[in-house]
Amino acid sequence: MTDLRGFSAEMTAAPAFHDLARLAAILCAAPAAYVALLNTTQQWIIGAEGMQPATLNCPREHAFCDETLARDALTEIEDLSQHPRFANHPLVTGEEAIRFYAGMPIRSMTGEALGTICVLDHVPRQLTEAQRDGLARLATRATAELELRRQTAELQGMSARLAENEAALRGLNESISLDYRRALDVMTDGVLAIGPDARVMTVNPAAARMLGIDAQEAIGQSIALLLSERDGTDDFIDAVLAPLQAEGPQGRRTLDFPGERRLSVEASAWRVQSGPFAGRPAITAVFADVTENERLQAELASQYTQLQDAFLKLENSATRSALITRRIALLRMAAVVAAFLGVFGVAAWTWFSPGEPDAFAAGAPGGVVTMTASAQPISARIAVVGVLEPGANVSVVAPYDGTVRERLFRYGGAVTQGDVLLRMDRGEVETRLREARAAEIRARQRVEELRGWATGFEASRARRQLAGAELETSNLRARVQQSAMLLSRGIIPAEEHRNLIQQQRNQELQFQAAQQDLAATLDRGNELHLRTAELELANAETRLREIENDLGNSELRAPVSGVVLMPPENQGGQQRRETIEVGSRVSRGQTMFGIGDLASFLVRGQVDEIDVNQVRPGQNVTVTGDAFAGEVLTGRVASVAAQASAEQGGMGRGMPNFAVSIAITDLTAEQRARLAVGMSASLAIITHERDDAVVMPPNAVRDEGGTRIVRVREGGRIVSRPVTLGISTPEGVEIRTGLSPGDVVVLRE
Repeated sequence: MTDLRGFSAEMTAAPAFHDLARLAAILCAAPAAYVALLNTTQQWIIGAEGMQPATLNCPREHAFCDETLARDALTEIEDLSQHPRFANHPLVTGEEAIRFYAGMPIRSMTGEALGTICVLDHVPRQLTEAQRDGLARLATRATAELELRRQTAELQGMSARLAENEAALRGLNESISLDYRRALDVMTDGVLAIGPDARVMTVNPAAARMLGIDAQEAIGQSIALLLSERDGTDDFIDAVLAPLQAEGPQGRRTLDFPGERRLSVEASAWRVQSGPFAGRPAITAVFADVTENERLQAELASQYTQLQDAFLKLENSATRSALITRRIALLRMAAVVAAFLGVFGVAAWTWFSPGEPDAFAAGAPGGVVTMTASAQPISARIAVVGVLEPGANVSVVAPYDGTVRERLFRYGGAVTQGDVLLRMDRGEVETRLREARAAEIRARQRVEELRGWATGFEASRARRQLAGAELETSNLRARVQQSAMLLSRGIIPAEEHRNLIQQQRNQELQFQAAQQDLAATLDRGNELHLRTAELELANAETRLREIENDLGNSELRAPVSGVVLMPPENQGGQQRRETIEVGSRVSRGQTMFGIGDLASFLVRGQVDEIDVNQVRPGQNVTVTGDAFAGEVLTGRVASVAAQASAEQGGMGRGMPNFAVSIAITDLTAEQRARLAVGMSASLAIITHERDDAVVMPPNAVRDEGGTRIVRVREGGRIVSRPVTLGISTPEGVEIRTGLSPGDVVVLRE
């Protein structure tokens, strides 16, 4: 037995069941009929004809219908007075004097027994076959009616829940709209939204003020009509509608607007996600009044041009200084060549001279000339010209693309860590920040909409349409079944039945369309769309944080203490270095200037390819200069380039040069006071130095079988001794191994 708690009194209290009872009485030619539902303990009447329902309501064990449900088939009792169970029933023995009973079970759509449809008579009798068939059809109709009532109640409950969800969704949308409106109201840029019907959807106070319109009156009107009375607004309207024109200019545009103003306009298109215009394009335009900004930029550009002219004159002076430095380098090279030729000439004269050495040799019997080896200091140096640079240099880069609004330092001036050095213009960044915030709000609204999509407006609308189509389809099915029975009895014409069948087919098509519409609507809020919206929201949040960080870096402070230095030269040194001035345009990551630590210095110079292999990091260097005359500084080689420099003679232009860096540390306060970045310096790199070297004249060294030897007196005889040669000096050749101080060397035998 099916649980009948799902059938409420409102569901069963319907005239349709009384009509079924009346049809049963007419069909079976009986004075009384009724439709009853039974549970495990009770029978109650939901439709009756010829008797009061209260008369038939009774406990189940007293109900005639219990016998029908027990047999689970059509049950006929020809004479109740002879029935062993009902012979003493009050309706049989009382004034009603019921004698005949016939009942047909009413089953649910799943086949479970719910109740019966019955007929009663005062005389014993039997039903005809036609009456039995008709009673079975009426029982089927009662089943359809009960199922229809149950589904209707479920749909009504679902509709009530959907109405509650819609009310909650409307409240959420109103809250989001209020937050969005507040954000628009505080923006200094104008925001204008135009719907798919070409009418204004949104206009914030800033936009209304710039356009000279009333924000309230503008809603729902065409933008062209709003601005039609003012000349010179065509460019603005074209810029707003540009996203819809594939061949028109896209992106941000700056244009003239009535009132001698300049507006910077950027418009973007988007598609409406819900409502009657779903899928159609709409436009959001963001614009700002840049009249004052352009005027200031023009003034700054004029000042910048004047500064460029001044620095060009300075650059010409620097070029002349570079030419002088190059001439000095050429003279130095000529001096080195002359010194080498002089040493070579002295050595040749000494070797080929027929006379005896009179400065260092001693005569001996037999014409032998000797010389006693002694220890003496020697050294080899390479002369280099360089430029002083700070020992440590921290570059300060631009935080974002923009212009410099205020410069608070001077080049060459000292700064302390944390000092404000310059302030960047915030106008462009603030515009991008507002655009990023608007994009983040739209992305967040989209995510919230998709997260509640299953219970949102679109899904609720599709469910209501499906519920209505399902209800109408069920009703038509029941009506078709009823009309078929009535047609078989000749009660209605065949044309009416065919019309109902056609209506049923059409309604089933509408029901299928409603199912497909609901599935498509729910699919628009699936995990893929939600994930896409969440990724777009994450991108919008990241972009917003980046721009907020840029805005926070608009004020640049000194990262370390030191002296502000000029920005680095461009690649190759072919273009002059540009200083940062008020109004200068900089790019993100561009090095604007450096802060140098002058506690120590670096000297950078160039060594040609002939000398570079003699230079090693760690070698001692003496540093002198005309700017700090009388001061001899000491340093060490910090680095030697492994690749030829692109400057001057390097990289295929003349003799290749290699960059060397000399570190000068441990300076006194007086020494630091005399040094400045950019001063020229003369370097003497000590490539070889010994305090106890043995130096012999070139003619003391001989070649014997490919081996360098010297002739040494040992006791009373002269022997050959192999030696290793070192560097050549004006005094002679260094003997590194093979001789010791005190040895007597034979110069000539």
